[in-house]
This record gives sequence, structure tokens and C-alpha cells, in this order.
Amino acid sequence: MLDDFFAGDPFFGRSRSVLLQSEELQIEVLPLPEQGRPAEFTGAVGRFQLSVEAQPTQVAVGDPVTLRVLVEGEGNMAAVQPLQVDAAAGVKLYDPKVEEEERITNGVYGGRRLFEYILIPEQGGTLNIPPLRFAYFDPHQARYELLESDPIAIHSEGSVEEEGVSYGLSRRDIEAVGEDIRYIKPDVEVLGTGSMLYSSYWFWTFQGALPLAFFALLVWQRHQRRLQGDVAYARQRRAKGEAGRRLARADALLEAGTEAEFYGEVRAALLEFVADRLNLAAAGLTIEVCAEVLAAHQVEAETIAAWRDLLTRCDFARFAPAGGPPTDRAAARRLAEEVIAGLEKRI
Repeated sequence: MLDDFFAGDPFFGRSRSVLLQSEELQIEVLPLPEQGRPAEFTGAVGRFQLSVEAQPTQVAVGDPVTLRVLVEGEGNMAAVQPLQVDAAAGVKLYDPKVEEEERITNGVYGGRRLFEYILIPEQGGTLNIPPLRFAYFDPHQARYELLESDPIAIHSEGSVEEEGVSYGLSRRDIEAVGEDIRYIKPDVEVLGTGSMLYSSYWFWTFQGALPLAFFALLVWQRHQRRLQGDVAYARQRRAKGEAGRRLARADALLEAGTEAEFYGEVRAALLEFVADRLNLAAAGLTIEVCAEVLAAHQVEAETIAAWRDLLTRCDFARFAPAGGPPTDRAAARRLAEEVIAGLEKRI
């Protein structure tokens, strides 16, 4: 009855799906020249700028120094790999944390990649970090360009060896021992009987809590040492938190942000979660490589398919935004959280 009622209405009438197909496009891909290719070149094509900063540059031995390496410009940001940092002798260097931002300006794709290295001086003195180099191919000039930062000097003070402490007593300290005994109180009634401490409930509760607290402290210290020495364990432990922070930024962009920015955060959360859980290099990681690794770890085909479909949807929305409604983005956000929860149970 309802079909008959709305049959004559142009807005509520029957509908059908129509498949439209565009004409075939041909794209000519030119190979990169071999001549003049720098050793530092890792595949970046476009136009970029390099900035390097270390803070602080005066620290005590054992205190961390943050080395921020920023590469920004126009081009394929996924091809921008972490720069080689030749730390001086006596400096402990940790793998960088990568932050990226993608944008499309006047139809030109680009963005920024920030690499944060942690350096810890293990000896005093002036420790020098040689210049960092980044090479890329400029398609406008049809030649390779090599960017180089200034050298950085870090001044550290102190030593990892602590001086021993003398606990010897002087003669005056020894003589004072005979004078520090409290006098005897003759008024026994004033003292009162009271209750013995060992018969108190709280006394035994406190005594029982001490071994538990000591055991918890040992577990916490072991966990901290493993976080500092085992990179794979540290990345696995922080994977869910990093993905949650990515999705939180996506929530902020759900209503106010652009299509590309929102789906860029969702895509980064999905890819970096897998990279951190499996200790893979996030830079340049592709969907196909991740899918093969997930299959090797016995992840269900349905979960891999949902993860792959959502990443494909994100890439389509980033590079060919259709301006979908906020409900579509909210559904993608919920699906990303469900996929990450499913992957967490398997890897």
C-alpha cells in the first residue's frame, strides 16, 4: 500500500542503482635518474625544507636531550624516512618518535614529518652531533637536492660514578653515645597500661602490606627497566595509548575538521598500531605488507579484511574527498576502534 502511495512522487518513488564508468586515463611515470643520486636519497620526490633543533644543550650526565628533526614541504611524505643521526661517543641514542601531518593545498599534496630523537649523555664534556643530511629529487628542477643542518654541540656536566660516602665516627661522636640514654621515669601510674602495639589490627595490616608493596615495587622496577632496554616491548605497551591519542585527535576533527585531516588521523592510528604491536618500522609501511604480516600472525581473515577496507576508505577520502556527512566519519571512527580492539587480542 505504501509503495502505491509513493509511486507517483518523484522524491519517494522507486529507485535503482546505476553503475557509471569513466574513460581510461593514461599516466606516464618517468624513472628517477641514476646520475647525481646522493647516498642519503631514500625516495623523497618534491620540494622540502629541513630544520634541526636540540633542547636543552646544557644538561647533567644522564639527563635526556630532545633532538627535533622537521622535514616539511610538497611531495610524498610517506617516502620521507628518519634521518641518520651519528651520535658522538658517550651518547645513548633511542629510536625516533614520528609525528606526521598531511595536507592538500591548491591541489598539491604535501605536509610535514617530525622525528623526535632522545639522546642521553653518559659522560661529561662537550659532545658533538655531526650535521644531518636529507636528499630529495626536485621534479621542477629535474635534479637531486641535498639539505644539511648545522652541527650541534651538547655540554654535559658531572659523572655517572658517584663518590663514596664515609660513615666513620669521630671521637666526640663516640663519647656522646654514653650521654644519650633517656632517664628512668619513676611515676609508673602516669605511664598507664595502654595496649600493646602488636595486638593492634592496624599493626598487622601494615605488616602484611609491606611485602605486597615491596613485591609491587620490584614488578614496577622490572617493567621500567624493560621499557628502557627493550624497544619492541616498549612499542607494544604504548601501541594502544598512541592509537587512542590518534583517535582522540580524530574526534576533535569529527565535526570541525576537514575530510582529509580526519581520515588521515584514523589511517595513522590503524597503521601505527600494527607497527608498534609487531615492532615494524612505521615509515613507508604499506597496507599490503601489514596484511601479510597480520596473516602470518594467524589474524582472522575477516579482521584483516575490515582493517584493509577501512584503510582503503581513508585513502580514498584523503585524496578524493567527497564531503561526506559527519555520520559517515563517526561510523569510520567507531569501526577503527573496533578493529584495533580485535587486533589487540591477536597480536
